[in-house]
Amino acid sequence: MKKGETRGWHSRGSNHYNWKEKPNYQALHKWIQRNKPKTFACENCGASETRLECANISGRYLRDISDYKWWCRKCHMESDGRFANLKQGDIAIFQSEIYISYGVRICSVCKEIKPLSQFPPNKYKKSGLQSYCRLCGRKQCHNYGIKTNWGKHPIRGVIK
Repeated sequence: MKKGETRGWHSRGSNHYNWKEKPNYQALHKWIQRNKPKTFACENCGASETRLECANISGRYLRDISDYKWWCRKCHMESDGRFANLKQGDIAIFQSEIYISYGVRICSVCKEIKPLSQFPPNKYKKSGLQSYCRLCGRKQCHNYGIKTNWGKHPIRGVIK
């Protein structure tokens, strides 16, 4: 061992006993955030008012600092393709509101268009209705009862 070099708890970097060349996703991002010098503006669009995130450029997630850039959230989401998915989700919400205005709704389980009277109330939802129809709710409840032996007494059998 050379002078100034330590092993165990006091060593840093690749000399540390717990060093991994391929760490998990979260550990890798924390390591990059500690070791890559932070810029004051997005390296892609130049926005300085927003919070910056460490974005992986190649998608390989290696321990290589040059493979990461400090980008704003919008640029990061656009490069990953998440921004387009978010907009598609907003379109789906808009379409469901149009269906409700016509007095019908799409069941989230069976994917059929049914009248609003077929959906049970739910005061915690924005629309005031459950996302699945009464029939699918009954099926889910019945399947849960079969799976967990719900309603059966261990000695007497089925409780009526």
